[in-house]
Amino acid sequence: MQTNSPNEEATMLLPIPIPIPMIFVAPYNQDVSFTEYQKNMLAAFLKVGFQEGKATVREGLGKTIEIPLTKAGERFVLTFNNVYTKMEQTLPLADAPAAEALHGPRIKEKFPSVKAEFDAQGVTLSRVSSPVDLTPEYMIANMLADVQGAAKLFSATPASADPLGTALKDAGLAFKDIGGYYSLKFDFSSAKRSQTAYVRKEINTSSSLKTRKIISFCYDAKNAPSAEILKAILQKNFGIGGIEAPGETQKNWRIFFRIDAPADVAPDLLKQYLVMVAATADDLEKELGKEDKL
Repeated sequence: MQTNSPNEEATMLLPIPIPIPMIFVAPYNQDVSFTEYQKNMLAAFLKVGFQEGKATVREGLGKTIEIPLTKAGERFVLTFNNVYTKMEQTLPLADAPAAEALHGPRIKEKFPSVKAEFDAQGVTLSRVSSPVDLTPEYMIANMLADVQGAAKLFSATPASADPLGTALKDAGLAFKDIGGYYSLKFDFSSAKRSQTAYVRKEINTSSSLKTRKIISFCYDAKNAPSAEILKAILQKNFGIGGIEAPGETQKNWRIFFRIDAPADVAPDLLKQYLVMVAATADDLEKELGKEDKL
């Protein structure tokens, strides 16, 4: 039986060293040095009325300088890194989840360059840019403007407001509140027809999937359509959505086209869903009865 020598055993038991980056935070003082580019950037903010707070330096895998800035009661943080420059603002929110559902899609649509992080502290809005060819004028006119623009969405519409109604307004759509649904009428000028679509206010939740029901009726009468036409309609295949027949409690025969759209869909895409549902239902209405009733 072969045994290891004491030296070999000691070698085998030695742990493998793991490099741990040394990180320290220093207050803003003479030891904090700025590059010429960083000095010019900071000076540009001070020139337009920002007040500078105490900066901190974090050193580990590169050097990061964070500088608090205030103006007219608003608080920002300007961050310099070896590879990027970042501008961010944190807003306190009483209900971050509700705010995320309401404002998250709007920020993505209107300010795609802004990242919004929602947590118990509120929402942090930030925009990052590479410092290559980034002038102070660009920083103020673009990065700061995007962050402030995203922040204004919160003051314009409180988190307690109806996110669906807000999305419809942002999409430029006229609608009526009929209780559990919003109704929207669409005119198809080329066919000289119109069609009403309905979007449900209540969100349907299945596991982690949240959706909104959008429908438009294509048949509403006391008697059912002919068996031949009904069979042809019910056998149709659609890329998205489908047909639902009437329930047992309904007095009339009501057939509608339906899709389930993501609950946090952006306003422009929500509009596309609504138009698609209305147009599809109108085409089905032509097949089922010809008349333009719905």
